[in-house]
Amino acid sequence: MKNLVKNSLKYWWMPLVSGVLMMLLGVWVFRTPVASYITLTILFQLGFLISGLFQIGFVLTNKNNISNWKWSLTSGFIDVLLALILFSNPGLSHVMLPIYVGFMLFFRSIMGIGLSFELEQSSVKGWGWGLVSSILGMLFSFLMISHPVFGGLSIILYTGFSIVCLGFFQISLAFNLKKISKELNEEDSNIYEVETVE
Repeated sequence: MKNLVKNSLKYWWMPLVSGVLMMLLGVWVFRTPVASYITLTILFQLGFLISGLFQIGFVLTNKNNISNWKWSLTSGFIDVLLALILFSNPGLSHVMLPIYVGFMLFFRSIMGIGLSFELEQSSVKGWGWGLVSSILGMLFSFLMISHPVFGGLSIILYTGFSIVCLGFFQISLAFNLKKISKELNEEDSNIYEVETVE
């Protein structure tokens, strides 16, 4: 069982890359709130496409070692599907884009909450940060879905904050996976030393 877990953790950096991309996208949204929504749409397309491809790659390389891998794979495919929808409709109104993004962020936030509780059950320190950022992401996704006509600036700010929360969770998850991997390697090293002494 331990070997299965170790094998699933060797690509811990994929959520890190995905999280950094999401954080950069969120920061860009905050820094350029008056940029045209067409430009924002293109960046969303690329952000979700790359994030989805990394998610799919991570799951496919570890699916034999991940419980409930189908949910993670579905999340990656939804990211890619969202990107393709946005690529095929570059003129989407600023009203429709936050609804799409809101549903996507809601789905990812639910997954983040579930993963946080799994980390807590594995006694991983710092799991609460992932939980808090996922809950905040879910709350802001509700605002984006239920009030898409707040106006361009409000929607952009909600979108940026939600994406930053999602990116923070992905980065937190990556470092927790790396920490678990390191602890398992140290434990194996100690067992090997004991066996050698005997």
